Amino acid sequence: MPAQIISTMRYDDAEAAIAWLCAAFGFEVGVVHADGGTVHHAQLVFGPGKTDMIMVSSKQDDDFGKLVGPPGPGARNQMSPYLIVEDADAHHARAVEHGAKIAYPLYSADYGGRGYSCYDPEGYLWNFGTYDPWTQKPYGYKPTGHTDVSPYLLVSDARKTVAFLEAALGATLLSMMETPDGRAAHTEVRVGDSVVMLGEPPGGVDGPGSHVHVYVPDVDAAYAAAIAAGGTSFQEPVQKHDPDRRAGVRDPFGTTWWLGTRVGHDG
Repeated sequence: MPAQIISTMRYDDAEAAIAWLCAAFGFEVGVVHADGGTVHHAQLVFGPGKTDMIMVSSKQDDDFGKLVGPPGPGARNQMSPYLIVEDADAHHARAVEHGAKIAYPLYSADYGGRGYSCYDPEGYLWNFGTYDPWTQKPYGYKPTGHTDVSPYLLVSDARKTVAFLEAALGATLLSMMETPDGRAAHTEVRVGDSVVMLGEPPGGVDGPGSHVHVYVPDVDAAYAAAIAAGGTSFQEPVQKHDPDRRAGVRDPFGTTWWLGTRVGHDG
């Protein structure tokens, strides 16, 4: 599920700040509305599935600008975001390489996890660590990054299916459990913000293949990538009776993937 709390930040030089945040911290640009050197609104995403976000804009003398603005070097921050990273040491090295001023050096916490704090060039304080509160009670009833419901596909060859999904949909392999004879009994991959589970039944796959729907930023590009990866066209991209432009591709292992991009409006 996308984050419901989003930090908003104003910078004296928002264009430079966006470039620095991407280079030093690993953010990715989602949306930028700018003209004449002024960033009116930008959205930067972070983390697995790109479900975490900050909003960035230029410092302006408007009504909201009278309430917020960059703290400036040496100023005391009233609030600072905490971001979960897989490797705090590697992230720390990346931030230092790009000139981040370390406010609190790398540490190992008694409650678990490793982290550090630093300032960006305009004085905002950032905290990064491997401690994940979502894995603790009462929240930790599922692995981090998993949605409550995941499709589980029975396939004849999980490894080739993963390779197809990596090439066609930019999937990331999360885990693969193998039996002593080398069969991939259980596999998990991330596609966008969701986790898809795969299994190779001992006796093979019988019956019709599964169908899975995936929303993608550009259905035409995703369709072309899926065909190039070895898929067979089930339906070329088209908008019919709903707001989505949609295509269908059957992978070489029997699963049909429906790819959709919202291009119209509800109602």
